[in-house]
Amino acid sequence: MFEKLFKKNKKNEETAAASEKNSAEENTNKDSEVFNLTLEQIKREFSEKCVKISFDSIDENIFASKLGGFPYLPKGESFPLDANQKQMQLLLQINCADLVKFDFCQLPQTGILQFFIAKDRYYGWDSENPTEQTGFKVRYFEQVDTGVSIEDVKARIVEDEENKARSPILAENIRLVFEEGISTISINNENFDDIFVEKYNKNYGEDKIETYFDLDNAFIDKITKDLGDFESKTGGYPGFCQDDPRCATADYSDYDYLLLQLESDSTNLQFGDDGIANFFIPKNALQNADFTKVLYNWDCY
Repeated sequence: MFEKLFKKNKKNEETAAASEKNSAEENTNKDSEVFNLTLEQIKREFSEKCVKISFDSIDENIFASKLGGFPYLPKGESFPLDANQKQMQLLLQINCADLVKFDFCQLPQTGILQFFIAKDRYYGWDSENPTEQTGFKVRYFEQVDTGVSIEDVKARIVEDEENKARSPILAENIRLVFEEGISTISINNENFDDIFVEKYNKNYGEDKIETYFDLDNAFIDKITKDLGDFESKTGGYPGFCQDDPRCATADYSDYDYLLLQLESDSTNLQFGDDGIANFFIPKNALQNADFTKVLYNWDCY
């Protein structure tokens, strides 16, 4: 009698265990299905065209689109100065004529756009005042005087041995190459968590999660891998090693266009430990070619 009862209990336990296993597998399958659906929706709805930037060979031409080196300086103009009255260094220069073929690009179609940074330990970044152009300077020259020579520019350089090594630029006068790309929202974007949670829970049919961190690590790793564009570019969605600096205060919410993003590659650029630099501008300021309103940030891992 006891032997029959034992076998019956054991069978019931095995049946219950099998039922729990099947239920867990069903939940896992549903989680995976809903996750993949949500990820595809975000890719489809939160992707934008951008102009990707890569680095080529040395080009000292002062009118060229390039990284570092000798900038175009109209006659009568000098290098911008930092808060200590030291000359800034050219970070990057864009000859806007190179972007005309990208009809979606919102940068000017003529002239030269330049990004200068101070030669200090933070490369001109001020975490408390990221929009104050005292450690960095964005310049735009709509009209270009082709009569200026590289000798004219070199004559205006003041050598500063003290700050010479304080630069994220590893290779200077490197010509830029532009190509069309697609940029997707990244997990560090200011609204990403809200967007993902809303779509995931709607697809699930109930409030399954409160933050994407509630997901299994395998799902989080896939989000990190599949979303975000951390390459050098103009336009599109930004990428960050840490947090979106525009979340720090409502005062920065208007800086809604990615004017420039630069990714460390250990060959041409190195912001800290494989960092990323971003320059943001309000869209209305960009439309008016007003580059006095720019937010500069860089962070690293």
